[in-house]
Amino acid sequence: MEIISTIFKSFGSISAYKNAAYNWKWKAVLYFIIITLISSVGTSLMVSKAFEHFYENSLKPAMHQLENVEIKAGKIKTPNGIDIELKSKDGKPFAVVSEKYVDANKLSGLMFAFENDRFTAYQNGRETSFKFGDMGDLNPDGEKLLDLLPGINEVVWVVIPAVAFSMVFIMNLIYAGLLSIAAIILSASLMPSLGAARCMKIAMVSITPPIIINALLMLAVSEVMPDYLYALISGGIIWYVISGMRKQEMTNSDGK
Repeated sequence: MEIISTIFKSFGSISAYKNAAYNWKWKAVLYFIIITLISSVGTSLMVSKAFEHFYENSLKPAMHQLENVEIKAGKIKTPNGIDIELKSKDGKPFAVVSEKYVDANKLSGLMFAFENDRFTAYQNGRETSFKFGDMGDLNPDGEKLLDLLPGINEVVWVVIPAVAFSMVFIMNLIYAGLLSIAAIILSASLMPSLGAARCMKIAMVSITPPIIINALLMLAVSEVMPDYLYALISGGIIWYVISGMRKQEMTNSDGK
């Protein structure tokens, strides 16, 4: 219950931050996993909603074009070696299936491609690829491409949540790491006795408020909070907490 209550108290309770900084060990790891799960739920639901819309309106109507596409000897084989373009309702191609490597620059708006010996996804000018040969033991006589693709339920309930958790976990580690540096620098002038380990736990808890706000935004309006707001909210909380802990320390010293 202490971990759950800290999630709610993370919006400004100095005592909750102080307790986490001074008393948590394994609880800090568990807390990080829980808040990562919270943020990944919002991400996966937003992405799943967008994917389901894309599947029903673009991908599903074009799936019949892939019926005779195979992967043989680790490479794409299309009927008569002809390139296949999967197009959305507006006539723009969103995917290509080709026995050759695809030049994505020639096809604006391309989301992914099955090309030669690999699958490639395109996003914001970047390419992510993996080889068909890495998929495991494929039938050397050929496998139907459609038989190898995951179903809509697998994508929505397994693939997207797993990818979302992995990505959010890494991003939260980066945020917590950068905020830990800020907390250590701040504590060096305000409260040197705090130490690096306690600063790291304060920084970790401080990412909770923007995570919750961002998750609610994604669920409500499918919008993502800008990174600078993460920094402003968490940075402000770190300053407030360490300053408050410093005041408490000075008050206790004067009382003695």
